[in-house]
Amino acid sequence: MVEREVIDWRRVAIRIFGIGVACVVGAPVAWLVGRALGGERSIVGWFGFGLLAFVFLSAVVVASSALRAMFRIGEAGERLARPDVGITPPQLRRRGRTC
Repeated sequence: MVEREVIDWRRVAIRIFGIGVACVVGAPVAWLVGRALGGERSIVGWFGFGLLAFVFLSAVVVASSALRAMFRIGEAGERLARPDVGITPPQLRRRGRTC
């Protein structure tokens, strides 16, 4: 049986990197669009909003990965909870005793 990681950290890192790039690129673009439409918000405010969005979306990515891992572990637990799987040695099971 091939053992695999519970949480795919490479996938999480790629998603968080993508979110970071989108927030860093989105802040100046939002500032430029806001200035073109006559807005008065500074670029620092947009970068602050981008940072806040990055933190929130990163937490969502990590939480969804943890939820996916929880379901994966639950499936493995259901397989291990079958009556033919146990930690009691076969000799004791035949005698009707448990540890």
